[in-house]
Amino acid sequence: MWMRIWRWVQMFREDLLVLFIAVRNPATSRSIKVLFLLAVGYLISPIDFIPDTIPVVGLMDDIVIVPALLYFIMRILPPGVRHDSEMKAQRLGRKLPYIFFALAVFLVTWMVFIFWVIYSLLMKQ
Repeated sequence: MWMRIWRWVQMFREDLLVLFIAVRNPATSRSIKVLFLLAVGYLISPIDFIPDTIPVVGLMDDIVIVPALLYFIMRILPPGVRHDSEMKAQRLGRKLPYIFFALAVFLVTWMVFIFWVIYSLLMKQ
């Protein structure tokens, strides 16, 4: 069971990367771009159909609506755009761990710098 869940998560991650690349493709229709932005916006928005404050049911709408919308978008992608995006996603997917590591180093460096500035300003007073 856990292997099926893990495979689903990996597939979802790959589809999300393909969609992100496809949205940036000029051959992708505006309606697909808008649907993708709505899906991502709904995922990060604090406004939901069912509020997240309701224990289990509140997260269910995010778990159902967003993947269903992303699945629909993948189905309506033009075949040429989808194939091109999948090829680019495979190349980028191999580099993704290095990109995340570099991003983490960058963010930690900035956080240390900001804390140092705040500490320096507070110690002068």
